[in-house]
Amino acid sequence: MTPRSCAPLFAATAFAIAIFAAQVPVEGATVRRPGEGPGIPANEHAGKRIFVEQGCYQCHGYAGQGSPMTGPALAGLTLSEDAVVDYVRHPGGVMPAFSVTILPQDQARELAGYVLSLGQGRPPSKIALLAPYVVGMSAAVAAKRNAGDVRSDRAGDAPMPTSSVAARAPESGSALYAANCAMCHGENLEGGIGPDLRSEPKKRSVDQIAALIMAPPAAMPTLYPAPLDAGRVKAVAAFVHGSR
Repeated sequence: MTPRSCAPLFAATAFAIAIFAAQVPVEGATVRRPGEGPGIPANEHAGKRIFVEQGCYQCHGYAGQGSPMTGPALAGLTLSEDAVVDYVRHPGGVMPAFSVTILPQDQARELAGYVLSLGQGRPPSKIALLAPYVVGMSAAVAAKRNAGDVRSDRAGDAPMPTSSVAARAPESGSALYAANCAMCHGENLEGGIGPDLRSEPKKRSVDQIAALIMAPPAAMPTLYPAPLDAGRVKAVAAFVHGSR
C-alpha cells in the first residue's frame, strides 16, 4: 500500500478519533445536553435526574414549588447539604425515608446539591407547567372584573345573585381544578401522577364525582372540607363532568 493510498484511511481515522474525543466529558467540566441549556455543572444535572427518577417532583413539583396538598416547597431552603441528606434519610410527616440501599450516599449528595441550587424559586407564571393555569385564571378574573361580575370583600357588598353564581360555575370549576387537581390529573384531565379523568363523565354523574372528591381513595389527597368546601367540590365535579 502506497503512502498516497493510505492518506484517505488516515484522514478518516483521525476524524473519528476527534469526534469521539469531543464527546467524552472532561472531569470537572460543564456539560450540555439537548434542551438543558449551557453552563450547568454535571453534578447539578445528575441531581435533577435523581429528583425525577426518585419521584420527588410528584410531591414537591417539577420546579420545587411545592403544593399545599402534596409537599412543601424546596426552593429557597437555607439548609446545609448535610442537613438535606439527613432529612432525606430520616424525614418527618408522610415523606418516605430513602435509605442508602435506595439512594446511595453520592446520589443523596447530588440530589441535595440540586435542591439547594433551586434558589428562591420562580413564580408560577415562570414555570412552564404552571404558566397556562396562571394565565388562564388571570384572564378569567380580568374578564369578570371588566364585566362587573367580580365580588369584592369590602363590608357592605350585596350578596351575589344566584344567577351570577350559576353563570360563573364553569370558570370557577376550571380555575379550582387547575389550582387543586391538575398537578396530578393533568391540565386537560389526561392523567399523570393520578388517573386519566376524561372518561369520568361516562362512568359517574356530577354528584358521584363530587362524592369521590369528598371521600377520596387512599392515594388521593383530602381536599374537602378544605381547601374545597361543598360548593367548590360541586364546581370541580361539574367541570370534570362537562369536559366530555
